[in-house]
Amino acid sequence: MSSDGCRIAELEAELSALRAENAALQSSEQASRAKSEFLAHISHELRTPLNAIIGMTDLALDTRLDSKQRRFLETVRLNSEALLHLISDILDFSKIEAGQMELESVAFDLGSLVEDVAEALGVPAARKGLRLYVESIDTVPPLLMGDPSRVRQVITNLLGNAIKYTHAGHVAVSVIATGAGVKLAVSDSGIGIAEEDRRRVFSRFVRVQTGDQGRTSGTGLGLSITRSLVELMGGTIEVESTVGKGTTFTVSLPLASAALPSAPEARPSGSTVLVAEQDARSRANLAALLSSWGNRVTEVTSGPKLLSRLMQGDTPDVVLLDAGMRRPDPESLVDVARSDPSFRRVRFFLLAESTRKATADEQFDAVLHRPVRRSALAAALRGGRLQRPEFDERDNTPIEHAVRYTPPPTPPRRQTAPVAVGASGWVTLRRHVNVLVVDDSPDNQLLVIEAFRGAGHRVVVADNGQHGIERARAEVFDLILMDVNMPVVDGIEATANIRSDEVLLKRQRVPVVALTAHATDNIRRRCFRSGMDDFVSKPVQRERLLGLVDKWVRTVPRVLVLDDDADGRHLLQEILLAGEVEVVVATTGREALQRLSEQVVDVALVDLELPDMDGFEVLEVIRSLPRDEALPVVAVTGHVGPAIVERCREAGFCAHVGKPVSRLDVLRAVEKSLTLRVREESPAPKSTPPPRITRDVDPDIADLVPDFLANRRADVRRIRSHLRAGRLDDIRRIGHSMKGTGTPYGFPELTRLGSELERAAMQGDTALIRALVDELEAIVDDP
Repeated sequence: MSSDGCRIAELEAELSALRAENAALQSSEQASRAKSEFLAHISHELRTPLNAIIGMTDLALDTRLDSKQRRFLETVRLNSEALLHLISDILDFSKIEAGQMELESVAFDLGSLVEDVAEALGVPAARKGLRLYVESIDTVPPLLMGDPSRVRQVITNLLGNAIKYTHAGHVAVSVIATGAGVKLAVSDSGIGIAEEDRRRVFSRFVRVQTGDQGRTSGTGLGLSITRSLVELMGGTIEVESTVGKGTTFTVSLPLASAALPSAPEARPSGSTVLVAEQDARSRANLAALLSSWGNRVTEVTSGPKLLSRLMQGDTPDVVLLDAGMRRPDPESLVDVARSDPSFRRVRFFLLAESTRKATADEQFDAVLHRPVRRSALAAALRGGRLQRPEFDERDNTPIEHAVRYTPPPTPPRRQTAPVAVGASGWVTLRRHVNVLVVDDSPDNQLLVIEAFRGAGHRVVVADNGQHGIERARAEVFDLILMDVNMPVVDGIEATANIRSDEVLLKRQRVPVVALTAHATDNIRRRCFRSGMDDFVSKPVQRERLLGLVDKWVRTVPRVLVLDDDADGRHLLQEILLAGEVEVVVATTGREALQRLSEQVVDVALVDLELPDMDGFEVLEVIRSLPRDEALPVVAVTGHVGPAIVERCREAGFCAHVGKPVSRLDVLRAVEKSLTLRVREESPAPKSTPPPRITRDVDPDIADLVPDFLANRRADVRRIRSHLRAGRLDDIRRIGHSMKGTGTPYGFPELTRLGSELERAAMQGDTALIRALVDELEAIVDDP
């Protein structure tokens, strides 16, 4: 063979090898994608029934239970949450292994992020009697560039492990700036790790022998995922440990400093602060932080030493008091100090554990929970209200630095604004909100309805994206909870349509929150691109749902006071402000209508005698305005007697307050008006008479069973209709939704039926579908 022929043969062989290698690579990538898609699908499938399990458990725990029932339900909840963590670990492990873990690069506040994690884990640490330290975080730049969600995951994993394996002593997290970025250290005084185990502690599915087996649990993936995340971010992680003395994990990350969008807020300085703290490490940390801000700091270790220093004439501006002090305790110490006129200008801040209940803390000027947040300490020193700073959950940037939509500001308020009304108890002046829930699962709908209805809010339900668009177009809502995976129109498309309608109809933007069993970064990004403002993965607890209202909706009521008499107007204003209500004032009917065109109010108090138009004419104009046609309006008048009351009722006033007004009558009228729309428009869900129940159902949730059965009967009708029309994919969705919902209501066999219906629809087995729907009908018609 000639040399040219040999060369051609060699090239053909090389080309053939390259083709084979390329085919193998494509096959491997396809398999990797298939595995990742499978695990993402499985994650969604598992989260859906977990939503019902955890949600119903939370509702049951809010009812009256004996100690044994409560222990059983708390065990269910604990293990359900453990299963949820396992699902998240497996999904993260899959994405890392497939090379599909994507990192963001945004500006974020690392110090506040560490405080967030420490605050969240402070309660379990305090319950174990551990002291949790957060150290040196004020030495790092205010903003860094990186992926805050992955940094948070690393810190949470390490700090959570430290708390889990430490049964006495302390856990600490510190952050220091280095020339190449930052160094995070998480240390503990726990059981330690043997030398032979330290070499494999980051391996997959490995749980080292701790001498504590049976008391802790895990997947063996946490530290492996942590190391992979650190290495993806270009960092390193090391471990040092001594058995019986503790462990330290050190993470180095190349995070560059980011430019501040504005000048940083000045720290409060110039005060004389006396730190009375028994714990030496905590005392030193507080003293160092306060001194770095420019304050003069003195330290004492006990209550008697503090009293001695005060009696010697050392009068500080602020005293930080350890809640654990005894002989004297902090309360007695403050009483003694305040009895001396020379100390009445001293402010006393209590340093308390995060588990402390604020029962007798009114005598202190502030209560700072450990680990103390810098923002809380700064606010207390300035004399302001202590309010936890808000962070954008999508990228963990401070709200004031975020460029996306943020919730409307609300005036400072207590959680509720109670105002005494005598023997009838308390009136809570809090605005009830209008919530639209778009979700195709009747059981998820029921969970959300129960959570919000218990707080007095109104809930409207739409069972697919198209219905959600129509309801949002027909009515103005305060908050929309949007499922993602729905028939007809999914949540992504529905949200985009709602945003378009807001522009066309010139409406105020309504916060839309994704409420979905999907937990992947891709779905999260698609949600935010469509116009959603927040993302909550199922299963979601009742507290998290109600927290969405506090985060995104103005719950402080806004009341319009219309009165041309200055004294009467001032009196109404003072009564309402005492209940921490936001007040809008007008002196004429035209001015009141102008105020209504400028902002939304929740209640209007209208005097009947006005210079330009009387109160009846004002009410008539208000009722003609589309946005305010349902606004509750209260008549305020000096006329008395049944005739004027009846005239006001016939005209459409929702209540009547006579002059001279009493504080009690005004507050009751406003409270009635705030709940009027909820009572009229949000009746309890329709329920059929309770069926004859021969199953083992908890009496506390037995009243929910009729609604559950009614939903299943509706499923039977829908399945038969879909079967006649050949819509097998719709039947698959119903089966998918059904398979995790029966057990809490006493119908565990519906799990099997839902799975078999889903499988039969996917396989196109119409005969089996008919048999299964007959079986389902027999169960729900004769339970």
